[in-house]
Amino acid sequence: MAIINHNTGDVVALTGGRHPSIGGINRAIIDARQPGSAFKPIIDYGPALETGRFAPDSILPDRKERYGDYSPDNLNGIYRGQVNMALALQQSINAPAVWLLKQVGIANARSFAAKLGVTLPPEDNNLSIALGGLHTGVSPLKMAQAYSVFASGGAFRQAHTVRSITDAEGKTLYTYTSAQRQVISQRTAASMTAMLRNVVNNGTGSKARMNVPVAGKTGTTQAGLPGVTGKANRDLWFVGYTPDLTAAVWMGFDRTDKDNYMTAGSGKAAGLFSAVMNKVYASTR
Repeated sequence: MAIINHNTGDVVALTGGRHPSIGGINRAIIDARQPGSAFKPIIDYGPALETGRFAPDSILPDRKERYGDYSPDNLNGIYRGQVNMALALQQSINAPAVWLLKQVGIANARSFAAKLGVTLPPEDNNLSIALGGLHTGVSPLKMAQAYSVFASGGAFRQAHTVRSITDAEGKTLYTYTSAQRQVISQRTAASMTAMLRNVVNNGTGSKARMNVPVAGKTGTTQAGLPGVTGKANRDLWFVGYTPDLTAAVWMGFDRTDKDNYMTAGSGKAAGLFSAVMNKVYASTR
């Protein structure tokens, strides 16, 4: 889990596992996990909003489509014919997300993601990135950094862990200087925040609710292991933000196999977000 104060860029909390140890794996900073649908705001809906051609109430097709040799499925096999963008995100429907990426263009979407701090390798030049299927993966810190741009009205503030360094005599050797820059429009950020709040209030992120406004998105990747139930999952995500803090939670195993897989869904990650963030707010009262 990684938590950023998106008003300053300060990394206020970071944990790389349940039992962190010196020299151990810091899973919070390793680009190793598939983000699943938590990537949709970064690569599908954000880029679409930024073009000015789409808005939360834009009508998108929700039907089975084939794009060359790629034919994505909706998780439950249900196709509604058409939905508006806000509902597609709220219910994490796959078909409209892939269609939207096709309309915006992979190059434009990758450029948008890079503005949020997520630079994808050449191997990700394909439509499967619409559903968070990445060649290498991303880290919780990188996902929190990306969502922090939506949270801060479109401004990018580099996530950092050091404010200043002084020597034994008290002389300042280094001071962090903020290089804040507006990377996406305030309109895009506001529309995304409204849609992501809807995800939490009425959609797949309901377990992330708190006594303060929360915007965010769940993400799940299936294990896809032979001989293992189709309900087995590999990665569980929730990435979201309050008015002050942006956080990303990942849950899973380092090695997913027939004996080690997640039986819960991404609601578990959303619940952990809420539990941790409630403690953060309680400690500051």
